[in-house]
Amino acid sequence: MRNAAFFIAVGVLWSCIAVGCAAPHAAPQPDGPVPTAQQWAEAQERRAAAVRSLSLRGHADFEWRDAAGRHFDDGDFDIVFRAPSELCLRLSKLGQKALWIGSGGGQAWVIFLNERPVRAMHRLVQPAVRPPQGAPAGLGDGMPGIERFFDPDRLAEALGIGRASAADVQGIAWDGGRAAWAVSLPGRRVFVRGESLLPVGIDWLDASGEVAASCALGAFEWLRSEQAIAATESSKPLVPTRIRVEVWNAGRTRAQGTPDGVLQLAAAEPTDASARLKPQMFSWDDVRGSTRPEVIVAWE
Repeated sequence: MRNAAFFIAVGVLWSCIAVGCAAPHAAPQPDGPVPTAQQWAEAQERRAAAVRSLSLRGHADFEWRDAAGRHFDDGDFDIVFRAPSELCLRLSKLGQKALWIGSGGGQAWVIFLNERPVRAMHRLVQPAVRPPQGAPAGLGDGMPGIERFFDPDRLAEALGIGRASAADVQGIAWDGGRAAWAVSLPGRRVFVRGESLLPVGIDWLDASGEVAASCALGAFEWLRSEQAIAATESSKPLVPTRIRVEVWNAGRTRAQGTPDGVLQLAAAEPTDASARLKPQMFSWDDVRGSTRPEVIVAWE
């Protein structure tokens, strides 16, 4: 598998972490009042607070388009998350690690393990601050959305366990195509369902408000744990085990048709990661020491 192809697919993953499949017929708005911004924010906070750590493992299918046409490939993924924002994501092909994305200790990184020389990108992370809008000079155009890798809050949001303030909500309206409530926030819309306001998808918007990337979360399962989970039976956390991602590149948006990249993740049952947590997984110094990148690009 060509490096560029693999990383275009990876760019698809965290550029947005994914798109919904619109229902063929618009679903009618459910009876009852529209959820309030405060109700939504509190529901997300309860869900996030219940997931102290998370482990997901499974298979990934990639589809992307470039000047040579459409391509397909697959691989494996492994995600370990520790609240509130420490994360380790590794993608592999034929048992060999190809990419390592991580955050912890106020730092975030991406390491391209099958490049020669091995290359890493690193930056300091400021809480509640979005990453730069463009990639640093010299990285090329082959990895769309790479800058999103440096936003741990966005990664948690893509797993359905993000946090947000009620003050950020710009409006809540019923979306019949998604059969969900659409919560409008700066730069994105989060789709939620049911009394629990379970997140089932996200649209990421460009500067003009058009959808440049989208995701659908599905096949939710209860988080398994050998330890007691800090939640009542009625609010035990559900975690998506199927994530579908679509992204449009080079200024294109969903309104212009077929996406340039699609990624589908299929995980086994979600589990509490307490037994697997190692401080080294979330330490830039330790990860750098074990992976030995020969080129490090600082992104301030």
